[in-house]
Amino acid sequence: MSQAEITASEVLYQQSIVDGLRGHINTMYAEINAGLAASGGVITKEIDNKYKEIDAAFNRKTKHEQNVASLKRRILTELGIA
Repeated sequence: MSQAEITASEVLYQQSIVDGLRGHINTMYAEINAGLAASGGVITKEIDNKYKEIDAAFNRKTKHEQNVASLKRRILTELGIA
């Protein structure tokens, strides 16, 4: 297996993490909306914690997206394209 193939498999792995985080964030937003509906629009401690969890998930997702971009550049360099 060439280095480019190894890097490509890492891109796929990192991208799967990004996709999982994206789904997790959407789920948490749905939970927030349900919580707001149940509380009559009042932000409870539980809802506030969900917002903090979403913020942390966005930070992790951004880190993995940056890794994907970096790995893609590495593949192009390894293939002599960039």
